[in-house]
Amino acid sequence: MSETITVTLTGPAAEAVGGLVARGDYPTAEAAVADAVMQLAEEADELSLEWVAEIGRRMAAHEAAPESAITTDELRARLAARFAAKR
Repeated sequence: MSETITVTLTGPAAEAVGGLVARGDYPTAEAAVADAVMQLAEEADELSLEWVAEIGRRMAAHEAAPESAITTDELRARLAARFAAKR
């Protein structure tokens, strides 16, 4: 089933799409945006796979050395320190 979605681009995004069409990279603005959306979807899928693999690695590391786990309070303290350092 094909669905149509209308999107309005303004400012730099509209200029970028217009530039791609004017340069001849894409026949229409719709084609440029469709390609960008498909690339974004592919990258999101790849990132999801990377996250799943990273979670697997971290779980394996924890199972190999369960004593390395930290408490919830320690996690909160570490996150608070990181957040404070970025301010």
